Amino acid sequence: DTLFRGNSGSLEYLSIVLTDYSMDILQKYKVFVKGKYTQLSHISLIDNKHHSEELSLSPDLFLAFAIGLFAPNIQSVLFQSKIAFTDMVGSFTSNPYSTNIQTLNLIGTWMTLLELLELVNLLPNMKRLVLDDLATNDGEPSSTLDRSSVNAVYTRYYPLSCRFKHLEVDVDSSDDIYQAAVAAIILAILCPNFVTALVSPDCRDELEFEGDIKKVLESRAYDDHDDRIQVFLQSAFQHV
Repeated sequence: DTLFRGNSGSLEYLSIVLTDYSMDILQKYKVFVKGKYTQLSHISLIDNKHHSEELSLSPDLFLAFAIGLFAPNIQSVLFQSKIAFTDMVGSFTSNPYSTNIQTLNLIGTWMTLLELLELVNLLPNMKRLVLDDLATNDGEPSSTLDRSSVNAVYTRYYPLSCRFKHLEVDVDSSDDIYQAAVAAIILAILCPNFVTALVSPDCRDELEFEGDIKKVLESRAYDDHDDRIQVFLQSAFQHV
């Protein structure tokens, strides 16, 4: 605990790999008592199970520790852990400072399109979100959206967020890319200031992903919102 002595009022950046052993030490010496580090603004927490299966940390313990760190100045959060969406949302809701998050990077966590919309709605100051994957569940909007479904989503959520601007999705297949394109279009419709959508790793450059988005638009399900989509396309893909 030596590294954390005497800096409870000045520590702004924290990056730490968590194991059951390190958690025992931190809890034993009460290094991270809730509310102790009042100036923390940037947090990066990595579950060691990404390096060693034998030292994996339970998601409940990971989340309890992470959310307890949130302070009034929290701006950016990186979680590298497989966390269920419902558990994550419940934890965010339990700490009012969660609403101050501006950048959220979720490595190892996937969610559906509707869950993505719920997350953006839950964090009203979030400007940028990085996700590992987008998936679909039976009975929810997906890549087969029709015009009535799109309009129903618009009626339910608009305006979703006036601050959310950037989405980045890690993709592994053409289906993942298509889902990312659908999400980008929906966010462009629901978020007035949404300007950037990216996929990674470098399996797609900007021109290719712009083509993926325009392919989704061929279904004409989004025609009622064409003005907003065109504004997004012009701002997101400005080519020389």
